[in-house]
Amino acid sequence: METTLIAWPAIIKYSGEAELAFVDSQSAWDADRHLHGARYEKSDALIDSKGEIYALLNHAKSHVQPEPTGKFASLDEVLELVRAHAAQSGACCVAKFSASSVEEAVRSVGAADAVKPSRNPTAKNVV
Repeated sequence: METTLIAWPAIIKYSGEAELAFVDSQSAWDADRHLHGARYEKSDALIDSKGEIYALLNHAKSHVQPEPTGKFASLDEVLELVRAHAAQSGACCVAKFSASSVEEAVRSVGAADAVKPSRNPTAKNVV
């Protein structure tokens, strides 16, 4: 299987939803068919710990390989995604959430999801 140089961990942003899925590592991605075997919308994206945005392209044999778009999400953009995800999950005081790096913001999704399971059965939290 071809491996893209993704800076793990990463989050999956679903089009039109505040729900994020946390993916800890390449091995977690490869091991979870709900992640690499899912049917993604054209505007769904994987954002890695450096902010690089990857398209989730549906390939033959129901396997998805993240493809770099050449675009990057800023820390402010990732913070907004994380705040929306936390608010949708019922967390309080999300407006006060801050992180000093994209990696820290991405890791916060994994830490929060480890405490509270996802409500979206198709968005599997992989740690």
